[in-house]
Amino acid sequence: MSAKKVVVGALVGALLGLLYAPVRGAVTRRFILRKGEKQVTELKDKFSDFIDSIINRFDEVKDEVIDLVDEVKIRTDKDSKDPKAPKKEV
Repeated sequence: MSAKKVVVGALVGALLGLLYAPVRGAVTRRFILRKGEKQVTELKDKFSDFIDSIINRFDEVKDEVIDLVDEVKIRTDKDSKDPKAPKKEV
């Protein structure tokens, strides 16, 4: 059985359970609306945290690359100023 069928079955079962619940339809709809709003808010928060973590990691990698480039520039400058240093062929 595929995961899609399980999810669809669970949703249909939950919907039928809510429709046959012993409370008024307006109360049930209000409950569903509030629950949905809560889920949307939680999802937005999680997505925002995810984006923040990606941005932080990107900044860390960018700083590491800048440090490496600076280190290569320093080494290159030292090699070009040292007349006794062997010339490297590329």
